Amino acid sequence: MGDERERRPAAVRHGAGDYTKCRNVGVNAGAAHSAPLVYNAGARDNTRHTPQTSPGSENLEGMLQSTEFLRRPVPEAASWMLTRFTRLITGAQARWLGCAPVPVQRIYFGNHNSHADFALIWASLPIDLRRTTRPVAGADYWDASALKRYIIHEVLHGVVIERSRENSSVDPVDIMAAAVHGGDSLIIFPEGTRNTTDELLLPIKSGIFHLAQQCPQVDLVPVWMDNLGRLLPKGEIVPVPLLCSIAFGTPLRLQPGEEKEAFLARIRNALLATRAAARPEEA
Repeated sequence: MGDERERRPAAVRHGAGDYTKCRNVGVNAGAAHSAPLVYNAGARDNTRHTPQTSPGSENLEGMLQSTEFLRRPVPEAASWMLTRFTRLITGAQARWLGCAPVPVQRIYFGNHNSHADFALIWASLPIDLRRTTRPVAGADYWDASALKRYIIHEVLHGVVIERSRENSSVDPVDIMAAAVHGGDSLIIFPEGTRNTTDELLLPIKSGIFHLAQQCPQVDLVPVWMDNLGRLLPKGEIVPVPLLCSIAFGTPLRLQPGEEKEAFLARIRNALLATRAAARPEEA
């Protein structure tokens, strides 16, 4: 297949860039689909046709022979090493409890305890899904240095947003929706900031509700992670090897006429239900 990413608008490809271009991508907040959730790569209108990649591209030899590596050798090598490092240091094996890792466009939303959270979600996806899944990240942290900018834009293809409306004239939800309508999946954290308290979750922010309103045709998949806050605590830059876990739960969508508070409660309950399903011994 051709290079799908190169055919997308520049702001959709690189996340930060020209926010005006993001707004021009077009956001359609039409009626939600009423079809049942079927995880069949060929049966959904939001199924992604990802680049054809052999299973061997997950190993070093396969990566070196892949089309993507030949086109972008340095970012692809960095991506491969980041994936291996994340899997090694966390020891995490992805558990798909409520859905399967198939090429369907999705918005993955997880609990947030560490800067390593989105790296673990991203590294837990099969390689074809990683290439079409973009973490949403705060500009205040990821645009702070040249190295961070390179990682988030060139390696992870992140969607970089200003977390404060005071620093941007563009609604961050519009930027995220532009990426979705450009064909990408997203990784987001609806708590809005890292949870350093003893509570399981911070209050869920309204951004995920507004994103679901603009993207009603896309499944939202809850993701629960444990121990990431101790692997890379707030303020630390060097992770400490620690056994972590990650579980993917049952997808949901905004229902027609559903109120914001009811939807945010469902988002919270979906995360807690995924945690409970991953810990049956505590039930």
